[in-house]
Amino acid sequence: MTGFFYSRLRNVPFVFYVADLWPDAIRDNLELNKEGVALKFARALERWSYRKADYVCAVTEGILSELQRRKVPQSKLLFLPNGVDLDQFAPMPPDDSLRHQLGLQEKEIVLYAGTHGYAHGMERILGAARVLQERRPQCHFVFVGEGSAKPAMIRQAKALGIHNVSFLDAVPPDQVSRLFSIAFCGVVSLNESSISQHTRPVKSLTAMSCGKPVVYIGSGEGSQLVKNTNAGFVLEQGDPDAIAEAICQLAVDPRLAKSQGQNGRKFIETNLAWPLLVGRWFDDLAGRLRMSQQQTQQQLEAVKSCTQL
Repeated sequence: MTGFFYSRLRNVPFVFYVADLWPDAIRDNLELNKEGVALKFARALERWSYRKADYVCAVTEGILSELQRRKVPQSKLLFLPNGVDLDQFAPMPPDDSLRHQLGLQEKEIVLYAGTHGYAHGMERILGAARVLQERRPQCHFVFVGEGSAKPAMIRQAKALGIHNVSFLDAVPPDQVSRLFSIAFCGVVSLNESSISQHTRPVKSLTAMSCGKPVVYIGSGEGSQLVKNTNAGFVLEQGDPDAIAEAICQLAVDPRLAKSQGQNGRKFIETNLAWPLLVGRWFDDLAGRLRMSQQQTQQQLEAVKSCTQL
């Protein structure tokens, strides 16, 4: 609402950026059977925002399709998918000083870097860690980031006696590449929901940009991207034994891990670099603004002609 009123005050277009379908996300994550007053108000605000926005920008193809289904006019719709800063997230030689600092000199590191939320189903990753604790004890899981599910994750790891895990605080983006430099793969997880079908987790894009294969747990647009680019393994069901098996395959076959990592990096360079995405988006927006101005001018001239008549 603030954005809308400020746009009118300044007489500039109001672009509403849709990164998540939040009313749906709340309903699915809380597993609500009925919608109360607060959620109904959120849906009303959502519809109001779509109506008042000059342009509505979707972050994934799934969200774009959903906005079309919700009758947002095609003339309003823009598309700006998540991209990557190729310089900030790039392959680099293993940072041995960081490995030593973390006390993981002899370990094969699996990295989860990002938000620790209940929607991510991270207990499945803990299950895989428990399996590998016996099957491949040199394998170690590093979780870096914050989120509502993190305290429960730490408690669960302690309760189950899972020792091959480390939980680190969130780090600045420029430190993520250092962490990936000592990992042999990244892991991403999303619970099954209508929202996850429309999601491309930035975690997977970051791993790909750093030249590391992704073990993707879940379905939807994000899993399809990893699968189509052959940038890792996709496990839709999230069985801990299957997750552990995929991680083992990458651990015992460095050539496979390197090949999938290179596939991911190449895809990011070609399709999801920020300058490329933003350039396309700005050209699209500028073209529409010019077209809108031309239509406004034509309407004004038509009104003048009628007035003269």
